[in-house]
Amino acid sequence: MCCKIPTKLKAQPALGFPNKDWTFVFDNPQKTAHLRSTNRSFSLPGLRILSPDGRQFLSLESAFASVPHASIPDAILLVKTFLSHIGSLGYVSFPGHFLVDKEFCVDFTTMNGRSITLYGAIVGCIRGEEMKRNEENYLFIVQYNEKVLDIARSMGVKVQVTQIVSAEFAWGK
Repeated sequence: MCCKIPTKLKAQPALGFPNKDWTFVFDNPQKTAHLRSTNRSFSLPGLRILSPDGRQFLSLESAFASVPHASIPDAILLVKTFLSHIGSLGYVSFPGHFLVDKEFCVDFTTMNGRSITLYGAIVGCIRGEEMKRNEENYLFIVQYNEKVLDIARSMGVKVQVTQIVSAEFAWGK
């Protein structure tokens, strides 16, 4: 979309998100800060997802993590619906993937230098039909252990129960 059109006018409904007040835009990727980290599933340069309360997310992963999910099928449906809406074809749930129902662990360092380890399980896998053999584009849904999250929260770290991670991250690379 033209970068001269105000965001409020060019914002489109973010289908799949909890209510119609979630919107998204694609900005000029050359003029937009785009962060790439190892746990990002895939790159959608220029994507901005806008929440009803005005927060802006520069990735599907971060927007997904900010939404409470009633169930894993609801979380999978959000991702499939949104990706289909923006033109990513044929995303389907792939419950038979080897990593589904396997344990998951991630270590990271907070902005304050504190080391945190989270434990959970991979509870879902989503892939594009055209990506059957290209696993690097698979999306995995991780659900963290509530007791571990309680400990992290007691140290001031906010992590949602359910998150999307890349195949590389899911395999522990």
